[in-house]
Amino acid sequence: VPRHNEIRDILAIKICKDLGIPKIK
Repeated sequence: VPRHNEIRDILAIKICKDLGIPKIK
């Protein structure tokens, strides 16, 4: 089971890709 932070990162990356915005940490 992924940690909560990992899930948030995955969702953030997916949303950024959908919006065409590069994910910068």
